[in-house]
Amino acid sequence: MIDTEEQKTIRWVLRISRGEALVPFVKDFLNLLNLEGFLLEDLLDALSKATLNQRAIPSSVVRHLEDAVAELRTEAKS
Repeated sequence: MIDTEEQKTIRWVLRISRGEALVPFVKDFLNLLNLEGFLLEDLLDALSKATLNQRAIPSSVVRHLEDAVAELRTEAKS
């Protein structure tokens, strides 16, 4: 889990500029996941499962995430 101090830093950065803040955060996050052996499809799979029952997220978006996971896994097997 992200500790309280890190959460404060993330919130501060996000307030500055949502787009500008998210890109470096996601890059760092993906690098950390990669170092731990996770792949992009692991992250997308988790996102699709986490958003599955959220009313604010259209089911078509969840399906796109699921399709992306399936495509990445198919490509990895090739």
